[in-house]
Amino acid sequence: MSYFKQIQQNVIADSNNISTTNLSASETFTGTATSTLGIVGIQVSLKTDQNCYVYVDQSPDGTNWDIVDMYVYNTRTGGDGWTVQAVNSYVRTRVTNIGTLSTTYFRLQLALCPMVESVPRSLNMYGNLKVGIENFSDHYGFNVENTPMDEMRVVEPFRLAGSTFIGNTIDSNFWTVTNTSGGTTTQSGCQSTLSTNTSANGATVLQSVVRARYTGGSSNRFRGQIRLGDVGETNNVRRWGMFDGTDGAYFKLNGTVLSVNTMKGGIETSVVSTNWNGDIIIPTITNVNTYEIYITNAKVYYSINGNLVHTSSFLTTTWTNTTNLNVRIDNINSGDLSTNHNIEVRVATIYRLGKETTAPRYYYTSANDTYVLKYSAGILHKIDVLDNAGTIYVYDNTAGSGKIISIIDSSKVVGTLFFDVEFSNGLTIVTALGAKITVIYE
Repeated sequence: MSYFKQIQQNVIADSNNISTTNLSASETFTGTATSTLGIVGIQVSLKTDQNCYVYVDQSPDGTNWDIVDMYVYNTRTGGDGWTVQAVNSYVRTRVTNIGTLSTTYFRLQLALCPMVESVPRSLNMYGNLKVGIENFSDHYGFNVENTPMDEMRVVEPFRLAGSTFIGNTIDSNFWTVTNTSGGTTTQSGCQSTLSTNTSANGATVLQSVVRARYTGGSSNRFRGQIRLGDVGETNNVRRWGMFDGTDGAYFKLNGTVLSVNTMKGGIETSVVSTNWNGDIIIPTITNVNTYEIYITNAKVYYSINGNLVHTSSFLTTTWTNTTNLNVRIDNINSGDLSTNHNIEVRVATIYRLGKETTAPRYYYTSANDTYVLKYSAGILHKIDVLDNAGTIYVYDNTAGSGKIISIIDSSKVVGTLFFDVEFSNGLTIVTALGAKITVIYE
């Protein structure tokens, strides 16, 4: 039997890749090549007060840096570190300050370790890695849960609002366009283009006709493929997301500043990209990118190209006055700006991450009156007409007026009328001449 009586690991703090010198905004620290021969692990740590990109470069000759591992340092972590396996002969570090200000303190260290622990402590009985899973979670941090009967809970996304753009005509059955001072929204090539054109204060708004109804126990998701025609200019604002102009959540490019936002009663709360608390890699906004927003009653999650960039939490107050929201994209020049700016939309939709149908309710009446059955969005499934007397008016409203869903002459129609249509504002029934009906809705 042989054994080591004593092992002393000689961990070296590499002076070539250590720095305490502050970085200005956009400035990069670049270390110098250090040999990794005899080294297994490379350990890098950083503590500073601005968001940074951290790079660990490896090279076979100290000149050609063929292997690059990049990490995002976020100030919210309060200091962070990374371990990288040494697979080449030389290493160096680089750190770029991607914040808007200079750092006020900066502590970077690279340590070279002859040995590191990188696998579970044992193998299972079949010789495979022995690991345990506490829970399933995705890269957003969303966890999977089961029922008390050990069944995994799953949902199928269901589209509530918005659509793709086919043909050369904006479909007014699905979209409302509002143009101001020469702004235009046009459609061709499977996308809509919102342009301010060269008129001073040009503006245009593209908004879904229907609202996406939010139901308790489910989350709604906005998903849009968006391309901006330029990197922005002062006095131009472009927004896209699930909102109605006074409430909701959206991305915004204000001038050249990209942000995520919530709005409640017309009051906006904005978080610029340099203060995001997730993946702070900003995409090229002049390329098409997939933007997603997930909403719950307490949190709003923002994602770009599958990367969670920011999470907004609302622990003491609500973040919006309504969670029944439209798809909306707008493009607005102000301050007499007469430069044309575009935003191109290939698809913009809102999905419910849950079942299409919740638990329907019913209402029976045989009297003449006005009945407000719901004060918010929902679905009218069917109306059972039980006799041949009177007229029935059905409104998408909280009063017996406004947008009509249907007018039923029960003297001519008796039986079950199926609708399965969504209403956005409310559901009101007006009956006359004692019509007997049962309304099924949710």
